[in-house]
Amino acid sequence: MRLYTRARVVKSNVVEVRMPRIVECRTEEFQLLGKHLSVVHERSESLPQEDEFPRLEGEEKWEPSTVAVDEAEHEKAKEIIAEAEAIRAQAQIELEKARVESVEILEKARVEGEEAALRLREEVSHQAYEEGYARGLAQGLQEGAAQGEREAERMKAEARDILALAQRAAHEEWSKVDETLLRLALKVAERILRVRILEHPEQLLQRIRALSLLPEEREGWKLHVSTADYRWLSQCSDEIDIPLLEDQTLTSGDCFLECTEGIFDARVEVQLERCEQLLREELRHDRLE
Repeated sequence: MRLYTRARVVKSNVVEVRMPRIVECRTEEFQLLGKHLSVVHERSESLPQEDEFPRLEGEEKWEPSTVAVDEAEHEKAKEIIAEAEAIRAQAQIELEKARVESVEILEKARVEGEEAALRLREEVSHQAYEEGYARGLAQGLQEGAAQGEREAERMKAEARDILALAQRAAHEEWSKVDETLLRLALKVAERILRVRILEHPEQLLQRIRALSLLPEEREGWKLHVSTADYRWLSQCSDEIDIPLLEDQTLTSGDCFLECTEGIFDARVEVQLERCEQLLREELRHDRLE
């Protein structure tokens, strides 16, 4: 959840609301995706459930009406999962190809280095033998051996450079795979969250209650909600006591609280952006497993 405040505002550091997490998923597609996608294990505190908030005396428990979920969303989720699996398989193939090529390059460089060193030793030895009568056979052999060793070291250095280049290429391929999988994971997460919101609109009430805990001052509050949510939230005055403001720019399940301290944003898009930042930070430090 991202907080936007004005310059003259002092934000509270007493309460922190973390991004919502899915506590239940009934789709087999998300379970299948979980076998292939990397997951960051981090501790987070879930928002209190509806039953944890005290109710006013005589207050009746509100039961949300069932919202039909478009089956097309599930089909899109299946397509995204299939695309993620195909990309992951292609990434594995490319990585294996890069590894095999690096091994072949290193082996070729080693063989060429040994052959060149051997040829040079033979040439130098022969030349030293021919010139040995003039300068001495022992001195010629010693110089030839030294030159051969220098040439061998040069070839080894070239082989190490080729290996380093192959390793960098493999690392770049891995980075491309990580970036692609990250984007797909966020896209799938957004689809699942949207479907979850349609199935359980009462979860919006939980986020609204959490937002109400953030500001220190209780004046000038305006809760911006989507047109679809405004209709049924208007009938839940016993659940929330914050003035509602219909905002046509918001989608179902999104909301943000405007007050004198600033804006406290609980839109799904903002929460996914925060999740993306955390995942990219983990990728930069190679902490994803």
